[in-house]
Amino acid sequence: MKDMAVRILVYAFLLLHNFAQHSSASNYCCSEPRCHCIIRTQHKVIANCSSLSLTLSPNFSSNVSAVNLSENYLSRIPAQRKLPENLEILDLSANNLDSFLTEDDDFLRMPNLVSLNLSSNNILPTMENYQEDVFQNFTKLRELNVSNNTNYFVEIWKNQVLDSVWSPLISLEKLSIDAIQNVTFGESITSLTKLTNLTLAGQCGKSRLKTIKMDYFKPFPYLRSLDLSSNVYFNAVKHYYEKEYSCTLERVDSGAISILHNLEILDVSYNRLLGLCGFRNISYDLPYTNIKVFKANFLHCESGISLTLYCDDLKPFINTSLRELQMDGNHIAFGQMGLLQYIPTTLERLSLRSNRWVVDQYTHVFLQFLSGIKYVDISDLNDHQMSRTSNIYEYCYNFLADVNCQTFRGKSLGTDQTPYRQGFCTMDRSISSGKYIDIVEPVRESETVLAKPAKPYCSVDFDLRNLYVLFKRLPPFIDTLVLNNSRLGNELTWTVFRNDTLESLILSHNQFYSMLGPICNATKLKHLDLSHNRCSRISTYVFEYQPNLETLYLNDNLLGNSNLFEEENINEIFANQTNLKNLNLTSNQLLWLPTNIFWNLGKLKHLRLDNNKLSDWNFTVGHMSELEIVNLSMNSILSISIGGMDFIDQCPSDTLIIDLSNNPLQCTCSNKEFIKWMTENSEKFWKVDSYCFNCQGLGACTDLVSAHQYLRKNCSSYFSLILASSCVSLAFICFLLMAILYRYRFKFRYWYYIKLRIDSTQAHILDTRQYRYDAFISYADEDRSFVTRQMVENLEKGKDIRLCIHHRDFMPGTSIIENITNAIHRSSKVVFIMTNSFLRSDWCLYEFDAAKAESIYSFSRKGDMMLFLMREKIIVRKIPKSIKDILDHDTYIECPDGGNDEPEFWATLAQAIRD
Repeated sequence: MKDMAVRILVYAFLLLHNFAQHSSASNYCCSEPRCHCIIRTQHKVIANCSSLSLTLSPNFSSNVSAVNLSENYLSRIPAQRKLPENLEILDLSANNLDSFLTEDDDFLRMPNLVSLNLSSNNILPTMENYQEDVFQNFTKLRELNVSNNTNYFVEIWKNQVLDSVWSPLISLEKLSIDAIQNVTFGESITSLTKLTNLTLAGQCGKSRLKTIKMDYFKPFPYLRSLDLSSNVYFNAVKHYYEKEYSCTLERVDSGAISILHNLEILDVSYNRLLGLCGFRNISYDLPYTNIKVFKANFLHCESGISLTLYCDDLKPFINTSLRELQMDGNHIAFGQMGLLQYIPTTLERLSLRSNRWVVDQYTHVFLQFLSGIKYVDISDLNDHQMSRTSNIYEYCYNFLADVNCQTFRGKSLGTDQTPYRQGFCTMDRSISSGKYIDIVEPVRESETVLAKPAKPYCSVDFDLRNLYVLFKRLPPFIDTLVLNNSRLGNELTWTVFRNDTLESLILSHNQFYSMLGPICNATKLKHLDLSHNRCSRISTYVFEYQPNLETLYLNDNLLGNSNLFEEENINEIFANQTNLKNLNLTSNQLLWLPTNIFWNLGKLKHLRLDNNKLSDWNFTVGHMSELEIVNLSMNSILSISIGGMDFIDQCPSDTLIIDLSNNPLQCTCSNKEFIKWMTENSEKFWKVDSYCFNCQGLGACTDLVSAHQYLRKNCSSYFSLILASSCVSLAFICFLLMAILYRYRFKFRYWYYIKLRIDSTQAHILDTRQYRYDAFISYADEDRSFVTRQMVENLEKGKDIRLCIHHRDFMPGTSIIENITNAIHRSSKVVFIMTNSFLRSDWCLYEFDAAKAESIYSFSRKGDMMLFLMREKIIVRKIPKSIKDILDHDTYIECPDGGNDEPEFWATLAQAIRD
């Protein structure tokens, strides 16, 4: 502890000393081997040191491997002696440097440096700055960034050839430099065999590179990655000196890219003056490269015309091994039919965001050629940049160039440029590589198409050729489909996908006001996003056939305004999502949730219910052993009821965190138990110290501890004691009444059925006239054969004794209890067939109790009315005490096993019934 205190004091001293330094890069860093430190000056302190073990010295520690001096207004590079000897990473970006010279008018000599960042300074790419010995000792340097060093007003008129300066950089792999019109790289850079990554920054300026000549990349034969993209935010630069763009390439000569045989990644995005004509020049060079990723996004001005994508634009792709193609924001509205036949089978990711596709004009034929595509993004349909930028009415300077380009690109179609009459592109045998068929015809739909079923269902026997199918035209093996903000709607009805390969489906920010489903043939779906659709109508079976869903976004809809929660089978809406881990129901105007709506979500981890109108926790989570977060912030919760607290306490998860922030939590005596419970379980609540409780007398924002103390003091009274005593007394009285009712239950039943249910006059007649039956037979179902055969044969037929047998004589439509009571009441005697089955039958025991009550309480009964016939041996301890007491005092009749005793037995039984 003493050593730790000393270390903390030393650390505090160093921080104070660092604040006192205003002009030089601070001299403190970690003493541990190869410690990574971020060194700042002025008001910025040391950061990212992995230990409190700091060393105070006039120079940097020799063990420091990385130093960041960005944004420090440095006008010169620090002197060599002020930097660590073994420095590997040096960041001097965003300063005021205008040359490579250090403070002592020398060049850096750092043999171990592997990364040098000098971007966003003022070091112009001229021969005066890039002298031969600038990088003389940088033989281990792998990354060099000198981009963004020319501002808008700088103009380089004289041709600058930066030649021998590159020779020492034999380990250089990545170079970032400004693309300047009159600056070339010379021949010495050809010797850099490890240089595979080149970024020509699209810095806006008067000297910005406008045209890339055919031999421009000749000194870079080993390039694998080339970034020619322009500044994404170039529209923020306002200029008034010339009426042309200053941030974009205007042309890439045909053949300029084809000499890069090892090229795998090419990015030409945001060059607004290239257009699809410039795109075509580049695409025709790609078959001569090893291209894998091609990014050609936003190649038109924001307010440009809508364009058609022709077969000739993509025709060269068939002879490439392209894996990813991006053509976002190019104002593409139509695609020539047959276009997809030129997509190589190696393509896995296709992005066509922010275009202007016209409905039903997608190029959806020849999907067999897209067998490799796994990811498709057609989001932000018709949501072009003009609706986002501040330059809404910006004049499109290349409007005529766009028109001419469109005419040139479509010349093979003849004079008619109407998109709806584009024609069908034919094969060009000159580029044929056997990857596609010679004669191509459009895919024709079946003449017989089944309509949507009256009752939605999913079946493995669907014949998709003869079926109404939504999303029928998709790549055969696609696993991710992104249609965010694609103007889809307004109903997501019965939906069948062509192939069961989808794992991620994003349909957010559309116009699905109704989601009924079901969604068929998507059983592998793991991620489904239906957020931001303003949906107010949803069915309970919409997700019925997605058992593997792990993430479901339904946020920013209007489910609270639907009739969903009034349906009887509401608990079935998530019944099949047993693998669901993330469920988002944010911003749905929810007022309440059914108790068991999440009953089958045993693997749920994150549940978002924030920004709704919930007033309590009324759903069960007792089965969610993996639950981690429940977000209930920004609702209308004043307190959580006892039932809600019980639901939370029943959750088996040890990592559960609940967010109740931004709720109008009340601090009143009626919420005393809730406040107490929150205090005892404070570890379950996210940032509970920041919660505001409205306590009358303490203010509208009282913390939890203060609210608990306030209620303990001000809500203490005898009310709880009185209430508890009253409850105990009431419970005792109820218990006593229940005991009495149970003790005399048969007497009460007798009174009910005899005294109340039967008219008094009728009862008098029944009691005074001859009985309807001589005997009521009480027996178990297992003895039914003995009663209906032997007793009927020997007593009714042989002795003329009228028997009441419940299987035969009970009145249909009358309750069993009433039938039993009436039968006993109208019978002279009751004969009990005593067997083990009889003792196991509840109804037999009830018949005994009813007969006993009749014999005691009926004023017309004279003598004993109950006879016991023992058919088998019964263990004494199994006989109920009430029956045993009678058997101990009264004589019972034993049934013989057969033989000569039977006639005497039946005569004795008949005589006992008649007496």
